[in-house]
Amino acid sequence: MMLALRPDLPHGPLPHRDLPGDTDPVARVPPWRTEMHGSWQKIDGYTGSPDQALADTGQRCFDIITADVARGFVSFYNA
Repeated sequence: MMLALRPDLPHGPLPHRDLPGDTDPVARVPPWRTEMHGSWQKIDGYTGSPDQALADTGQRCFDIITADVARGFVSFYNA
């Protein structure tokens, strides 16, 4: 999403992270993933592999998220 929202930011070589073998990011019901206490604080500020990011995919995600949040606001207002 950052590539879509802030194309003005400098682009350098993006870091690569191999996905863990126990998860499938495409599956709707992936196998469980054991989280260790404090593991999110130890990562480098990103999940997945940034070198595989695409601005078009980020823009589609942003469009879907903002439309859904807007529907939620309207629904709340009309309730």
